[in-house]
Amino acid sequence: MKHTKSILVAALAVAAIGSASAAVTNNVPRNQFNIAGSTALRGVTMPTIYNYAVDQGYSLQCADATLVGTIGNNPKVALFSKEISRVTNSKTGDVNVTKDYINVHMIGSEGGTLVTGSKNVQGFAPLNAVSITEAGCTNSNSATITFSDVDQAAGNFTGAKGAWAKVAKLTEVGQIAAINFCFVASSNFPVSNITAQQAKALYSSGYLPLSFFTGNTNDITNGVFATGRDIDSGTRVTTFAEVGLGASAAVQQYKYDGDTNVSLTTAGTLNGVSYAAGMGGENSGGTLCTLIATSGSKGLTAANVTACPASITGKVYLIGYTSSADAGTKTLKVLSYNGFTPYYTSATSNGFQNGTNGIPTGQYSFWSTGRMLYNVANAPKGTDKTLVPTLASGIYSNLTNKTTANFGSGYTALSDMKVQRAIEGAKITPKN
Repeated sequence: MKHTKSILVAALAVAAIGSASAAVTNNVPRNQFNIAGSTALRGVTMPTIYNYAVDQGYSLQCADATLVGTIGNNPKVALFSKEISRVTNSKTGDVNVTKDYINVHMIGSEGGTLVTGSKNVQGFAPLNAVSITEAGCTNSNSATITFSDVDQAAGNFTGAKGAWAKVAKLTEVGQIAAINFCFVASSNFPVSNITAQQAKALYSSGYLPLSFFTGNTNDITNGVFATGRDIDSGTRVTTFAEVGLGASAAVQQYKYDGDTNVSLTTAGTLNGVSYAAGMGGENSGGTLCTLIATSGSKGLTAANVTACPASITGKVYLIGYTSSADAGTKTLKVLSYNGFTPYYTSATSNGFQNGTNGIPTGQYSFWSTGRMLYNVANAPKGTDKTLVPTLASGIYSNLTNKTTANFGSGYTALSDMKVQRAIEGAKITPKN
């Protein structure tokens, strides 16, 4: 009998241990704030979001790169969480932890406007993630808050007839800074300047003979190929507006694989919007700059171009457009635009100058105005919608009243601007 009782006691103990080990911790979301938007602005917005979140009691759960509250830290993905309550089930041992989340994934200004102003979705970090990469952003959601390089009316997602997709008019919290842009080429490109007319012709056809840039008839069989950003990009909108193509222009952009192949971008779909062959591109300026920088050491020729135009039989060079912040640390050639060299605080040998910032005075026209916007109607189910404007205003308040030096390379404070424009690509006039 004692032996049987001992076995029973042991069995109950094992069962108890098994029951205890089966207890789980469940994260229960309460308020969720999904933030999307501009990759060109992330060097300013990401650390500001970090500072605000920490001040409000959130912890950084994960990010795709080191993120601290210092301007210039620029991951594209970050997940913040704040514990609200913790309840343990006395019978099962399960713990329900109620949390608020700030989930950020910067995929581009246009993409951010689309997923904030409609029910189209993009990927965010899963709420249980402890590490994250862009590829791991499998939590598909619309966004509530976004950052944009451009006025909504300047882009493709305005809600107007003829736009790529109809979206709601977003509420603008305010303007942030002038974003500095530039054209870049592979380091072996033999020309240091590009004009608006040359850029317009290049992106209209996808390629041009090098002689179009050098004026040397011996360069007529060498080719210059257009690379650029995808349809989610505000940098793309700014560029095509600036050179006179128009935000939704049908362009021809090529893709470089980082090794031996250059080919016309293929047709596809991005965030529910379809695009034709030639209309594709890279999902960040940093990626584009890295690829162009790599191409300079590869000695590309017509043999490396899939379906290369018959007129191009010699050397091949790549040109792209990007924010100055993304180009500043890359080994590539930054081109002057319409004869004026772009500015970067710590000028490097790649073509920037640090003597005169031509943006505040109107000498250099390749810039746009960054903005913060939101749409309370897109708040996830269960989220207190009245908190959306509060959070947006809280983050925005930390983005204002900064000098150009505070913002760092790649941005110009609005307080330093002596000129203005009504919308991206519009005429620049003295500030009133």
